[in-house]
Amino acid sequence: MLSLVGSSAAQDELRNAAERYVKLDAVQDLLDFMLGPGFLEPLMGALAGDKLKPDLKSQMVAIGTEELAKIRPSVEAAMAEAAAEIFSVKEIEALIAFYSSEHGASVIRKMQPFNNAYLVRITPDLQRLQAVMEARVREIASPR
Repeated sequence: MLSLVGSSAAQDELRNAAERYVKLDAVQDLLDFMLGPGFLEPLMGALAGDKLKPDLKSQMVAIGTEELAKIRPSVEAAMAEAAAEIFSVKEIEALIAFYSSEHGASVIRKMQPFNNAYLVRITPDLQRLQAVMEARVREIASPR
């Protein structure tokens, strides 16, 4: 539930703008990517590296995609609520105009290859980070 200050008409305008933003084709395309294999596969590869056999990785990506699909309505609602909480109507309208434009739609389409490109570049760092974090947590958790 949105907790907004102001008149009911202003709240309705803000909520409607936020919901229109989330329903934009470009934003829906981004959600398709974020909640699907296009994001999960490189992420799992970055986190697990060669530790996962390809068939297990594929199964995990499939399961993750199925589970994320179940929460998509909640993700969309949370996005709309956050947009209405953080942005003004004019800012949301600007987002709508941008993502409805040729350049805005192009940016969204390029987010998947962009994310994949930088994830590949930082995979070794993420793997080192994971190992360091695991070691530090084990050190903290181990009895002295």
